[in-house]
Amino acid sequence: MKKILIIVLALFTVLLSSCEKNKIDYSPPIIEDNLDNITNNENNNLKDEETNIIKDERIILIEEFLDKIYQEQVKQIHFNTFSNINKSYSLLYFIDVEELNIDSKLVDAKYKDTRPGITRDKIEWIVIHDTGNNKVGATGLNHSNYIQNSNPGVSWHYTVDEEYIYQHIPDNEVAYHAGDGLRPTGTKWYSSKYNKTNYGGGNLNGIGIETCVYNGIDYLETIVTTAKLAAKLLYQYNLPIESLKKHYDFSGKNCPQVLINSYYFQEFRNLTSYYLEAYKLFKDVDVEYICDENIKQYITEDGIIKSNLLKSKIIEYKIRITYKDVEYIYEYQTIIN
Repeated sequence: MKKILIIVLALFTVLLSSCEKNKIDYSPPIIEDNLDNITNNENNNLKDEETNIIKDERIILIEEFLDKIYQEQVKQIHFNTFSNINKSYSLLYFIDVEELNIDSKLVDAKYKDTRPGITRDKIEWIVIHDTGNNKVGATGLNHSNYIQNSNPGVSWHYTVDEEYIYQHIPDNEVAYHAGDGLRPTGTKWYSSKYNKTNYGGGNLNGIGIETCVYNGIDYLETIVTTAKLAAKLLYQYNLPIESLKKHYDFSGKNCPQVLINSYYFQEFRNLTSYYLEAYKLFKDVDVEYICDENIKQYITEDGIIKSNLLKSKIIEYKIRITYKDVEYIYEYQTIIN
């Protein structure tokens, strides 16, 4: 169902008297389409064609974004794990920006085989992997302990599981994760191991993220957290969504195997792009997803459906946007398949 728009103009007279004081200078590093032109001062107001109401240009763009992420039907997602257990999930796009809790567990600089200490001035890629470790308990912390204590000669920057993010190598240092040596971006090379022609830059200019796949993991929770981290890094380093890559792209290895074998990498890229766009649009904006109490217990803050009790149900939810002391409330219906 198309959204129903309700606008609540709170403290209207206060806003009129204080508009100069409340100006916001918003200049994100990159914004897709026409977002570059937003400065968010009092002159950036447009008339909504449907309601004939004057709105801030940022609100117009946020409404377009909400239309983009809206799902008339929420389809099931099927993942094939390393233990050949099929897992199915459903995900509502409850997209928001939050501060990520990243636990810094850096590899000691003395382990040169694992942390070579090569600094780089340019980051060009965010490279997604999975650990390939299906053992029960092969969590992010266990992989963190492994890379910190055993000097394995391979390395990556972050490990993500269903609960935590761990960082092992600083972003501005090279890690050995992409299988392409220290070849610069664009350098053509052939991998006889995987019988594939590749291009370099994965190790030299990429940030490597390992996703955990242990038996029993909430894999969709892991993937959503990974999308948030990838979007944060893309935004931080002024990179477009096209800079999100697979390990496969640099060496030919079938990695991240679960996302590739489940034909889900493009959907993961889309999810990451939504979080990336949210970083740009939701600056100085409060966003709240509101569900009825009888279904709230079955949906996480990220929109992951946790119960089959909602299957084949029509659910209603609201999105409350607060910007410059004005509330905009949007109502939606969707079907959970």
